[in-house]
Amino acid sequence: MLDCEPPSVTPNLPKPPSSPAAFNSTDFPSPPKDTEKEAELSWAARRAKDRKEHEELIESDRKSLDLLPVGDPTQVDVLLRLSAHLLDNYWAPDRMGCLQESISYIHDALALCRAGHPLRSSCLRKLADALCARCRRSYQIVDVVDAIKYCREDLVLCPAGHAERADSLEGLADALTLHQMRSGSGDEFEEIIKCHLEILTLRPSDRFHSRRNLLSMLHLRLDHSGDLDELINFTHVNLDLLLDQTDGDTPPRRDISVMYQFQSNKLHGDYLPDGKETRLEHAIECARKALDLRPVGDPGRDEVLCDLSRHLEKRYKLCSRKEDLEESITHAQEALALRPVGHNGRASALTILATALHSSLEGLADTLTLQQQQHSEHAIECGRKALDLRPVGDPGRDEVLCDLSRHLEKRYKLYGRKEDLEESITHAQEALALRPAGHNNRAYALTILATALYSSLEGLANALTLQQHRKEDLEESITHAQEALALRPTGHDNRASTLTILAIALLSRYMADPGQSGDFEEAIGHHSEALGLHPVGHPERWTALRHLANAFEARYDHSGSMNDLESAIQYGAQALDLRPDGESGRDEVLFDLNRHLYEYCVHSQRNDYLNEAITHGRAALALRPSSHVYHLPTLINLTLALKLRWETSPSQLDDLEEAIAMLCKYLNLPSIDPVNRIKAFFRLSDLSNSRRLHAGSMEDLEAQANQFAQEVLDTIPSVQQKYHFYHELAAVLRDRYYHEGQLAALEDSIKYFRLCLGLLHEHDDKRSHVLTNLSRVLRSRFRHSSQIEDLKEMVRYAREALNLHPVGHSRRSSSLNGLASALEKYQRYDGTSSLDEVIQLRLASLDLIPPRDGRRGNILNGLGCTFQTRYDSSKKMHDLNEAIDYHNDALSFFNNQNSSRAGVLADIAVALRCRYQGVTDEDDLKMGIERLREARTCLPDGHQRTAWVLRELAVMLLTGKEPPTAHHADEAFTLLADAAHHKAASSRQQLNAAREWISRAVHHHHHSALDAYTCALALLHKCLATRPDVTAQQEFLGAKGKSLACDAAAFAIKEGKVEMALEMLEHGRTILWSKLRGYRESLHVLADADPSLCTHFEDVSAKLEHITTVIDSDSDSLSLEQEDIHADPSTAWDTRMRDHCLLSEEWDDVVDRIRKLHGFEDFLKAVPYATLRQVAIESVVVVINISKHRSDALILQGSNPPAVVCLPKATPKYLKRLSAKLFRAVESDDTDRQKRILPVLRGLWHNVMFPIHNQLASLGVPEMAHIWLCPTSVLCGLPLHAAGSYMPRVRNLPDLYVCSYTPTLSALITARSGLAEPLCSPQLLAVCQPADDLRRADEEIQCVEALGSFVVTLFGAEATPESVLSQLQEHQWTHFACHGHRDEDPFKSFLRLHGRNLTVREMMTARLPNAEFAFLSACHTAAVDTEGALDEVIHITSALQFAGFRSVVGTLWQAPDDIGPDLAKEFYQHMFHRSDGPADFRDAAKALSLATRAMRQKGVSLDRWIQYVHIGA
Repeated sequence: MLDCEPPSVTPNLPKPPSSPAAFNSTDFPSPPKDTEKEAELSWAARRAKDRKEHEELIESDRKSLDLLPVGDPTQVDVLLRLSAHLLDNYWAPDRMGCLQESISYIHDALALCRAGHPLRSSCLRKLADALCARCRRSYQIVDVVDAIKYCREDLVLCPAGHAERADSLEGLADALTLHQMRSGSGDEFEEIIKCHLEILTLRPSDRFHSRRNLLSMLHLRLDHSGDLDELINFTHVNLDLLLDQTDGDTPPRRDISVMYQFQSNKLHGDYLPDGKETRLEHAIECARKALDLRPVGDPGRDEVLCDLSRHLEKRYKLCSRKEDLEESITHAQEALALRPVGHNGRASALTILATALHSSLEGLADTLTLQQQQHSEHAIECGRKALDLRPVGDPGRDEVLCDLSRHLEKRYKLYGRKEDLEESITHAQEALALRPAGHNNRAYALTILATALYSSLEGLANALTLQQHRKEDLEESITHAQEALALRPTGHDNRASTLTILAIALLSRYMADPGQSGDFEEAIGHHSEALGLHPVGHPERWTALRHLANAFEARYDHSGSMNDLESAIQYGAQALDLRPDGESGRDEVLFDLNRHLYEYCVHSQRNDYLNEAITHGRAALALRPSSHVYHLPTLINLTLALKLRWETSPSQLDDLEEAIAMLCKYLNLPSIDPVNRIKAFFRLSDLSNSRRLHAGSMEDLEAQANQFAQEVLDTIPSVQQKYHFYHELAAVLRDRYYHEGQLAALEDSIKYFRLCLGLLHEHDDKRSHVLTNLSRVLRSRFRHSSQIEDLKEMVRYAREALNLHPVGHSRRSSSLNGLASALEKYQRYDGTSSLDEVIQLRLASLDLIPPRDGRRGNILNGLGCTFQTRYDSSKKMHDLNEAIDYHNDALSFFNNQNSSRAGVLADIAVALRCRYQGVTDEDDLKMGIERLREARTCLPDGHQRTAWVLRELAVMLLTGKEPPTAHHADEAFTLLADAAHHKAASSRQQLNAAREWISRAVHHHHHSALDAYTCALALLHKCLATRPDVTAQQEFLGAKGKSLACDAAAFAIKEGKVEMALEMLEHGRTILWSKLRGYRESLHVLADADPSLCTHFEDVSAKLEHITTVIDSDSDSLSLEQEDIHADPSTAWDTRMRDHCLLSEEWDDVVDRIRKLHGFEDFLKAVPYATLRQVAIESVVVVINISKHRSDALILQGSNPPAVVCLPKATPKYLKRLSAKLFRAVESDDTDRQKRILPVLRGLWHNVMFPIHNQLASLGVPEMAHIWLCPTSVLCGLPLHAAGSYMPRVRNLPDLYVCSYTPTLSALITARSGLAEPLCSPQLLAVCQPADDLRRADEEIQCVEALGSFVVTLFGAEATPESVLSQLQEHQWTHFACHGHRDEDPFKSFLRLHGRNLTVREMMTARLPNAEFAFLSACHTAAVDTEGALDEVIHITSALQFAGFRSVVGTLWQAPDDIGPDLAKEFYQHMFHRSDGPADFRDAAKALSLATRAMRQKGVSLDRWIQYVHIGA
């Protein structure tokens, strides 16, 4: 609470005619501006004239003194006159200097007036008065001691009967009174009263003045003794009864009014520092009596009106009686009317009216009534007019500046007008300059400026200057408050308010820089001292208690000691006891106490105070209606407490429903501030998340919240507000992901946390909080994306956050633990971080948290997880026991039945299962099952972590003696199925559950194994939504999808379900090509059925294909929203992740809608066997499945059921050895590589193709029939078409069949679809990019050009990627003779052309509907990734197939340049052999077979022709 400055005393001038009885500021007509201006100028001119005349008198006295010789007796008169003029020089900038000079002259005069001199008594009295004046300004008590000495000597010189004895007594009484006020001893009271009583007898004609002095002394004794009755009795005897007397001694009624006025002002002044309400009541009573004695027309009525207005305004602030404020404003308006323009007291009246009007704005909401707005504006207007009447140099200007600064600062808080705050600071600074060191009211000006500067901390708009300006203003505010406190030593009336202002500023500096731990200690010390200055019974004690409670809560953030929160609750409860119903400020105390209690419940994990917190929150909200400026914070705090109570019993939704209903009601209010609306939406969104998990959907509400947030986002003017908006939005989205697993929410959360980071200065303390949150959400995304960049960023941000929290910082513990978590996650992935470092970081974090602090729970549980991770590698039981102990210790901090407790319970169970597997203690198993069952009850079904708990419980039930009981087995597999299908779990979590389900079902021979495989294959497709491009998707499939489809098919074959096996292979292999092909699905029929839905599907598919296949260097690929968030790569990746997630969800939704149309029920579903079997109607297709469970060939021929050929020796391990041998051979420089390749071909023949050949023969497949091979797994990279024993007179596979390859049955169906007999020769594009090591490339192209005029050639510089892609649109056939390269990232494999490379990724984006055949005479064009996702079959040849080519010839490894022309000549000779019609691309397989046979006949070694393969139709 800001302290008050004593009002200035202004002389009374004759007043104008009386005004109406009822006063209203709007009733007073404003004088013409010219007249008002002239009057103000006239008054200012008079003031300037008076000042000039006074300065001339001083100068005249100085000259007179200089003309007199030293020691001249006549000097006495001049010295006394000069000292008097200096003492009265109110205009002097250095009042203290004038006072010092005045005292010096009086000393000189006294030296000339020795004992017996007639003027000695006068000199003594004047010297005492001057010393007292200096004491009042400097607080040097030695001055008043000297003054008393001089007064006593003067009294000796004025014995009884002396004409000046009364004056002497009055001087002594004044000096003794001042001494009593400064020393506080009370020893002088009796002597002072005795002096005043004697004065009463000596001044019969001036009893009024004497009574007033005596009354003043009684006031002082009242301050010392507290006996108000004595004062009231004196008033009754000396004032009230005088009104009824008619003798000659009765003073005039006007004088009695002055006495009442004096009494009133003294009591009001006494009230200000001490807050004694009874004195204020008596002050108002006296003021009313004084006003009654000043009827309308009395020249002193205006002054009494001003005083009464001030007293009533103070009582309004104390008691909130509206009638007091209304009466105060009425009196101030009347006083102003009695002081028209030109009145020298008008400035004071304007100031008083401004203060009263502004008091009517306390505690109001941002939206004021029309009358309240008028009050606000009129208050400022009055202040400005008062300032105009106090021009520069006016002695009262400083006071008006202070008041106007306060009013402007208050209006800034209501409306947020930056110009108000700037003007407030400017006025406060000028006021301080007018009150230099030594000024008796400098402290008040310092507090005004300190308050305005503190308010400016919330008003900065430029984030880049926020930190520097914040520090400068805060430091200046603290400096001024400290200086003010030094000027208000112990015993000063306003010390308590100064202590409070300084303490609040110190706490703010701590909040800005929590490393300054000494600030809150000093702040608590100041608040405690302020409380001591407000003893029991003091009306402002509740405010001191409230401030102290809030300080203890702030210290808790640093100390973590529950004792601090308990102290906050204790002091808050005491404050509440002092604010009963109906008292002002009760809402503030209730609001604070609600917060203290809630924080205690959250951090202690105890709900002892929760009901009380809710009760206080409801009471506070009842006192703060929707129009109240703090209605929303009060509402939000109440909803937090209600949600916490709901979490203790989630089945009871009453609290949650009540919280949601209150926020909905608030949001339906008209004219809500946009920022407040967003805050309410965020809170409602959080509650709706919880509500949806338990009792259904609230998507409409969520959608409304998101839409509104996006609308308001760009309208927020302040960077600081934007930061809070982004942070709130990021937190809500993060929590939504944690609860429901929404990947789009996670991506948006990362986006907005990054935006927060961009708004903060590099040294801003809030930056560490954002960095920590960003590190955590990146860790969450890594669980989906498996992108190492996320892990690296996560660790980098965690380290930066720790660097911002050095030793001693209050948040260092959190940063230490955050870095530990990041490093541990990185270690699990990369193995480069030491777990010893992680453990040390967690222990250091734990050491910084007090024993009872709830934050210990997370750190202890983290330690448990770290020791368990170390056990996984060390297998030391000591580590596992440590893990269990830490987990159990952590559990004691999580008493509420919520997700946090569930997580700890599950961690304990996992550790117990590990220990059981090591020591086989049945108690561990039983305890683990109990913990997991409890964890399950702590989580709602819709919670993201529920799937994990279900999975762990299933594993625990299946752990132990085998086989498990039937009851446990059934429950376990039901739980695994539930976990794999859990909607709130991420697709990655679901897949992990499905794979666990597969493992356990296969191991225990459970009937649900095939269901588990089917579920897992579907989830592979779903998981791709979290990976924004094909490279990330391919990496994921290589890590998590490898062999899954083959294993599923093997299990189905084992179960006799061959047709299902084929469906599983089709669904679980070449997933990327299937996805991309789905984006290009032909929609002619759909366009007829539903044109708008068809257009929607095409639009979303095009966007998905673009973002999935986009090349990193594309400038337009950062975002589909076209918004420039950041230019850094991490943000570009974030945006692509988010866009891909959203588009994938939209695509799934559109597909679901299409499937609801009649005839489209199977749209883009896994291809059924009935469709797949069509591939073998006119041909033979051999699907070769390789699995760790079993390997088989499935032969499809005509309408026959699939024939199964068991391949027991074709194990993955054996085939990998063959693959390694082959690629070592082809990559060697051995001139006779054929010898090293032959064992591979023989192994393939004996263990794979020979059993198949036998089955084909038994099925009647003729020799040299065209067969299609569909290999899986490691076979995808091996030359099955060239298998054979290669022994003399023994035929090999190339001698038995014409072999083609197809990656899947669907691919072959697509290649054959829509075929028609060719009507003319194809247009052929020949592309050649010669090189030094491709000496015969141009010769090869010449062979192609010789085919005819239908061949168009792009040679050398003409063969750019752009020109090639353009020409391919017009040509059905193409032949490439250039370099090819296989990259580790198969999508970066390329054909080398002129200028740059044509990559697989770029080929995929082409759409070539007329393409038929391509011959790729280049290296590695059909080479697969032997280490990654083999079954995805990603290479240059497959890319061209996807682009539209139905038939392609490619190479498995290096293509020999020297046989290129010969092979091409032989190949095309057979392609164009028909005499009865044009060439047909479907002859390519046979043509290649004949061409390679020709090469063999010419003696070309085996290793130079077997790499050529045909793929497609």
